[in-house]
Amino acid sequence: MLKNPYKNSLCLILFLAGGALPALSDDAALGQGLVPPSPEALAWERTHMIRAGKIKLNRIGLERVNASRVSNGLSSLSDSQEVAPIGLEVEGSTDEELERLGAPVSLAEGLADLPSAVDNSALKYFPPIRSQGSIGSCAQWTAMYYCFTHMNALVRDLDAKNGTDAVRFSPKFTYNLVNGGVDSGSWPTEGWAIAAQHGAASWQDWPNDSNYRAWPKTAAVWRNALNVRVQTTGSISQCDTPTGMAQLKTLLVNGYVLSYATYISNWQYKTISDDPSTTEDDAHVGKTACYWVNGTTGGHGMTVVGYNDHIWVDINGNGSVDSGEKGAFRIANSWGSGWKDGGFTWIAYDALKRTSGVSGGPSANRTPAWWVGQAMWVTAKPIFNPKALAEITLNHVKRNQIGVSFGLSGTTETVPSTQWFPTGVLRYSGGAYSFSGNATPEDGTFVFDLSDLPAPYGIQKRWYLRVQDNAAGDPSFVKAFKWTNFSDSGQVVKSALPVDLDNAFQFFYVDATLTTGANNTPPTISSVSPVSTDEDTATAPLTFSVGDGETPVSSIAVAGTSNNLSLYQTPTLCFPDPEPTVRLSSPPLQTRLARRRSLFK
Repeated sequence: MLKNPYKNSLCLILFLAGGALPALSDDAALGQGLVPPSPEALAWERTHMIRAGKIKLNRIGLERVNASRVSNGLSSLSDSQEVAPIGLEVEGSTDEELERLGAPVSLAEGLADLPSAVDNSALKYFPPIRSQGSIGSCAQWTAMYYCFTHMNALVRDLDAKNGTDAVRFSPKFTYNLVNGGVDSGSWPTEGWAIAAQHGAASWQDWPNDSNYRAWPKTAAVWRNALNVRVQTTGSISQCDTPTGMAQLKTLLVNGYVLSYATYISNWQYKTISDDPSTTEDDAHVGKTACYWVNGTTGGHGMTVVGYNDHIWVDINGNGSVDSGEKGAFRIANSWGSGWKDGGFTWIAYDALKRTSGVSGGPSANRTPAWWVGQAMWVTAKPIFNPKALAEITLNHVKRNQIGVSFGLSGTTETVPSTQWFPTGVLRYSGGAYSFSGNATPEDGTFVFDLSDLPAPYGIQKRWYLRVQDNAAGDPSFVKAFKWTNFSDSGQVVKSALPVDLDNAFQFFYVDATLTTGANNTPPTISSVSPVSTDEDTATAPLTFSVGDGETPVSSIAVAGTSNNLSLYQTPTLCFPDPEPTVRLSSPPLQTRLARRRSLFK
């Protein structure tokens, strides 16, 4: 049985009657709705969430660190320093890997030479503050609207702040898929699990409103969502310790924003005071900051977007700047721009501690401000193209009676030898409602990415759709099944439909060949910065990315040639897994391939 570190968490959930309500405004009631992760969510996290170890700087982080160093009279770090691509800054392992290897969970130090303040909400990648209204969807607001919108814009250099809703992601898409048809709240990683397989619907395609039951019924919404996918997820633990806080700050310096869980109903606030020894805090004096949490009600998901080491909150109220009183994190909320400071606020570093680090600090009924002291991060794929697509149209009055899976076999078989089960969509989920969330039978068209099926290129295979109806009396109608080859849009349509199923299952198949199309483009490879090393000493990891949306990983190889055979023999490098980290050392040559985790291939 998986241990649930949140099992003693309490939270307030707001329940509303079903049906669509008017569009939300900043004046709507303030919803919460964050709940502890389910056993299914914990199992997913165990195999997909990276526990951060070493965190490297990316180009944004290096620029910020150098600007800080120059302002402090120090020299800039060398441009030849190892700089990680955006989204590949974190080295670490999942809990499953740690358990399999028998390795303890340990934290690596964050960078010590960080700027004293950053605010990533000021970047063009961060979307405007909006309100969740009275719906309990806060976890998907922080996970999808704020974090995933920002991180996708960061890796693709999009303007989510001033651009259109086409580059901002709808919290309604994932919330309605994971809540079982009830406004009962959710957990951030549930949305990321959906976005890893099915992508994320934009606000433009699936606008947020108060209807928490409806699913998209048109192919375009599902197809467009597949263009943006989660790459990796992970967590920073022990954020209340110097090591965990340094790691968190390093990610923030790199331009990240992160999700965390808190008890918002028990936040206690003070006004930010003016530290007379510095002018760095002047812009924030007089604003409010949470300085401790004194209970466990009001589970709420929020987003940390920055920090400021200069902010002073007089935690013990003695009028003096005492040890532990300086510093706060910048927080974005989903309660509209009328809340606090334009929808933002601050939370003192000390509030994260189980015991205040300030002499005379508050302690009665104290609880750490962040659940289990962690913040969670997500990265987005810089580009994604599926190999093949399945478009299906079903009709039902109770979507939770439908189970869909896909499969593959040779063309002489009639049952699949390999199957793939989509996460969270059409897996007996969504409650006893139609696709719109009501009691009227209706059509719904869905598009699935079949890339997880191990189909070779250039060989005809049999592609299966399996549909099961698991209860008698309300039949499922399978009305259409179309297979599409992505690279050239070639299609194969299943004939002899529709078919009705009542408390039964059936396989439907088409024979089709996966191809790279007529316009197969060459792979891309990122640049590698020069690295120097002494004789008989290994280099630092040389990290680079190879991308090719039209070729399977097993068909990509990289060859390296030495330009000085007296120093280095000529190595040949291969890819046993995506995105390896390659280390070269002096002869005798030692080439070690250390897995660089990209969890969603």
